[in-house]
Amino acid sequence: MLNHKIGFVLIGGFKRLAAHVGALYRYKLEEDAGKIAQPEFAIGSSAGSIPTATCFAPWHHKTIEFTGNIVRELTKGEIFRYYFWMESAGLLTIAEDFILPFLPEGSTKAKKIIFKIGKSGLSLGTKALLAYELLEKPSLFSNKPLYGLLKKNMSKNGGFEFFWKSGEEGRNQIKLEIPAVDLVTADEWIFTNYLPEHRNLANRNEFLLKAVLASTSIPALFPTQKIDGMVLDDAALRINAPLHRAVAAGCDVIFLFLYTPFHEKVAPPKTWIEEFIRALEITVNESTRKTVEGHQETNQNLEVSENIQKLLDKMDEKSLLREKVEREMKNYTFYGKKKTILVPVVSDERLPDIFVGKFKRENMELGMEIGYRAMGKALKDFYAKTG
Repeated sequence: MLNHKIGFVLIGGFKRLAAHVGALYRYKLEEDAGKIAQPEFAIGSSAGSIPTATCFAPWHHKTIEFTGNIVRELTKGEIFRYYFWMESAGLLTIAEDFILPFLPEGSTKAKKIIFKIGKSGLSLGTKALLAYELLEKPSLFSNKPLYGLLKKNMSKNGGFEFFWKSGEEGRNQIKLEIPAVDLVTADEWIFTNYLPEHRNLANRNEFLLKAVLASTSIPALFPTQKIDGMVLDDAALRINAPLHRAVAAGCDVIFLFLYTPFHEKVAPPKTWIEEFIRALEITVNESTRKTVEGHQETNQNLEVSENIQKLLDKMDEKSLLREKVEREMKNYTFYGKKKTILVPVVSDERLPDIFVGKFKRENMELGMEIGYRAMGKALKDFYAKTG
């Protein structure tokens, strides 16, 4: 088990953020006990990019504890907020209902007309300002609080330095990747801690923060990031479970941080935000399900291919039948691919919803506990499978 090349794939969904931290901590304890190898690769899609950037800088249980303490104490205001003018316009729209009835009516007919026009103008003006802000702003919420939180804490504990140090070639290297999607071309964009074009950037720390903000963007809710002519958005829009990156990195064991089923029942949405998030969740989860099933199907086909090859090896090397079968096998789409062990990190417990009106601090602690238990179960299953 210590000879495996292990990779982590941390999928998106903000409610998984705390669970990711708990699961990583559980794995690190097992690694420190000498029961399993250090991971050599990790990629975090969407909300999974946050622990990918923080918990591996450096890969140590104290780093994960540090991140966990921040997650436990998170408040809504440290993650998102309305834009100032949008918030002001909204407050004015509400306040006008309380202000207008108490404004003077005027003592003469002319003054009454003037005051009524003024009241109507104030009412229409505040509504027009709110409508303008909603239509012109890049998103409903600003992610500046998240940017500030990441920058402050990665500067405080040397996180930036260790993020890049983890990417140095050597025995303790952990390749880290943060994906996003370019809305212009629909291409996948990957930011890393190991490629020279990223490591040698003059402002590489700022690029790292922008990569995380891009990966965690949510259409309409959080703004995109514009980098080198690209318009980068939520990585989950294109692929929420980038297993192909772990395979490309040469991993033969991939821990997939899932927790919840691909599709689970929820309470009927009450607001447009809840409806939008639910619709996006269904779409992303279905894409994730197909990605995972496609990966498992490839593994299954590779196993069948290995069994066929074992039978062919028992045949005469000059056999025409063997030659024809081997030639036909090369036509399969899975030919030449590498078989991997996929270890889903899943939970029987439902993760609590964590967003906007449903954001509760105690849910962060609960999420970490669920992730911790889910990883314990995944490791137990992995040990049983690999002996």
